[in-house]
Amino acid sequence: VARFEHDLKLSYVNSSVTKVTGIPAETFIGKTTLEIGMPKELSDQWNIPVLNVFKTAKFETAEFAYPSPNGKVYFHARFVPEFDPEGKIEYVLGVAHDVSDLKTYEEELKKKTIEVYNQSAKLSEEKARAEAFLKSIGDGVVVNNNEGQIIMINEAALRILQRTNEEMIGKKWSQDLPLVFDKKGDRIPYEATSTYQALHSNNIFTTQHFYEAKNGNRIPVSVTAAPVILHDAAQGTVTVFKDVTREEE
Repeated sequence: VARFEHDLKLSYVNSSVTKVTGIPAETFIGKTTLEIGMPKELSDQWNIPVLNVFKTAKFETAEFAYPSPNGKVYFHARFVPEFDPEGKIEYVLGVAHDVSDLKTYEEELKKKTIEVYNQSAKLSEEKARAEAFLKSIGDGVVVNNNEGQIIMINEAALRILQRTNEEMIGKKWSQDLPLVFDKKGDRIPYEATSTYQALHSNNIFTTQHFYEAKNGNRIPVSVTAAPVILHDAAQGTVTVFKDVTREEE
């Protein structure tokens, strides 16, 4: 707490000012902060709002950092007018609160936000590259999570199956869509598909069977399913299949 006169001289400071600055309270009395040796750029952080209060009779707030003997301390200050019996401004009272912990938290939050933003931007870029790569592949490519649900499917796969992205995302590959058949025309249960086996055995499986397109046609395909391993556990699968209709003819 500090009380300022019109000429910015101090008529009162409390013990907290001494604690922060290391300067005895009596040194402040009757002097400006410039007169006791504080740099102008530091003094201006409170002198300017004090002068504004004297001019407008309205309170002012300010935030400033003070280089105390124990390190930089951040303050949020409020400056209010004090009136004499005639209603004229006699003093300006400044009350500053130490907000160093809040500032530290804000800086950490800002740092973390930047880190998350950078990571997100990097992931978005990598995802865009992966999607562009998948789009350029002529074979069908499907990515499943560890529950078998489709989380990504390329245009070639959609074209072969005559499906839309909306129809496929979230479905269980080879269980919901598409239906899988062997050469005899018998339905292959999900647990016997290469995708399921790759997910649950952590091995790569290659086979040939038939996928049923949306129009009911059964398309002969060569399929390779591989697990996506992270921390020694399968987190999903990547299934690549090729329409081998011409090869079968």
